[in-house]
Amino acid sequence: MSNPGPGNTTTNQSWTDGVFLTFDTIPNFSITPQTDPAAWGQLDYPSRPLLIGTRPNVSALNSGQQYSNSINFTLPVSIACHCMHM
Repeated sequence: MSNPGPGNTTTNQSWTDGVFLTFDTIPNFSITPQTDPAAWGQLDYPSRPLLIGTRPNVSALNSGQQYSNSINFTLPVSIACHCMHM
């Protein structure tokens, strides 16, 4: 996560970093992400993202600062899609 803006975040600000899986290269976040892997699939094709996991932010960020965060997850076996593999 990075803060490219001109201002600093404050220590009382909080946010959540999220990891999403999507069929599309540009997910549509105007649609509420699916949170149940068993219910996510072709009906959501191509634009509804699946929320894989979240982590709270780890610190306030001054302008130009960044931090790393990580999450471990297992992709659901039931996911069979036209996904791009890299």
